[in-house]
Amino acid sequence: MVKRVALVLAVVAMAALGLEGVGAAWMALSGLRADALRLELLDRSGGELPQSAASLTRTGRSQKQGYMIHPYLGFVYDGRDSKAVNAHGLIGPSLLDSTGPDNFNVVIAGGSVAGDFFVLEWDVLRQALAALPATKGRTVQVFCLAVPGYKQPQPLLSVAYFLSQGARIDLLINLDGFNDVVLPGHDLTPAGISPVYPMFWRDMTDDFVDAKARKLLGRLALWDELGQAWAKGASYFSFSRTALVLWHLGDKLLDRREQDTLAQLRDRAMAPLPGPAGVDPGIDQELVQVQAADIWLRSSLALAELARGAGFAYLHVLQPNQYPEGAKPLSALERTKAISADPAFGESVRRGYRELDKRAPALLEAGVAFEDATRLFADYPGDVFRDTCCHFNEAGNALLATRVIKRATEVLTPPAGQPGQGAPARP
Repeated sequence: MVKRVALVLAVVAMAALGLEGVGAAWMALSGLRADALRLELLDRSGGELPQSAASLTRTGRSQKQGYMIHPYLGFVYDGRDSKAVNAHGLIGPSLLDSTGPDNFNVVIAGGSVAGDFFVLEWDVLRQALAALPATKGRTVQVFCLAVPGYKQPQPLLSVAYFLSQGARIDLLINLDGFNDVVLPGHDLTPAGISPVYPMFWRDMTDDFVDAKARKLLGRLALWDELGQAWAKGASYFSFSRTALVLWHLGDKLLDRREQDTLAQLRDRAMAPLPGPAGVDPGIDQELVQVQAADIWLRSSLALAELARGAGFAYLHVLQPNQYPEGAKPLSALERTKAISADPAFGESVRRGYRELDKRAPALLEAGVAFEDATRLFADYPGDVFRDTCCHFNEAGNALLATRVIKRATEVLTPPAGQPGQGAPARP
């Protein structure tokens, strides 16, 4: 009996040694090292890797970093990492905290240019408007509803959204134009996204996937978990080269399955969006700009109607830009820093602004206080524009503030005998 047991053990030992020899030979032929495999095994069995395959399905995070989806406005700032963001996901104080009759609330709406204007010029604007007879005895406060990437109808919706919650607005300054006619055709439709949808739509909604994508995500998580379980089990035998080889082969098989599933998810993410969110990327871009300009016009007219109904003054300012004809004599720095290397981009901006120019008379005919500041810097030779998009430096914002204050003063206190909005009359 003892001899039989000894013989069995000897056979098992010889088989184990033989397998170890096979494992060592396979590792040598494959160029693998036992210590490297042990480290990889330890890393794989220790839990989810810092950047696992599943995490790679979360596309577009760099673009939408700092934003969060909003059910009515598209997106707002994510205030968890910034004290400058209020409870509504907007910069500055909350408009809903200033509803008393002794306050005179000035609201700035638009995209990033409007946001820059608020940050740099809010106090200059506040002091200038506080000196007007229309605001005598009231505390002028300035609020911001502008978010980078906003385009109509987002400013319109943001105003309606806050009015529905009881916000008080006395003067609305809508500073827009560039985003409205450039972003739809430059950023959205080439990605297969409807031009009327907000920026970052695919990034913001990549968690709201369809049934097929949910199955793929579940399968991807399954491969991840199996890989970790396989590694954890093999870790108990990491002293054995054979065990390391078997784990390595199994892990590679699981990894291939994981990568195949990940590739299907990526293909699905790049596919055209279904329903109203999707659009043919080959759509006529000039037609897109025509439709975008119409939305811009209708949205401004709707804001004017809101202003009349709620009893506040409305000033619409078309923002300056460097690309339209005669916009500005470019400085040496601007020629290198503020003009896109892609001629098609500049032509797209010019074409979009021409569409806005065509619609300006309709705003004026409807009684909208409209200020075309496209060529505000036409006689200014110094540096203003700081990037190839649309943003300008402190000098540019100061010049814009002077124009806005002048026009807002006229809106609130029109010359005697001339029609104007005057100080808002509450219904």
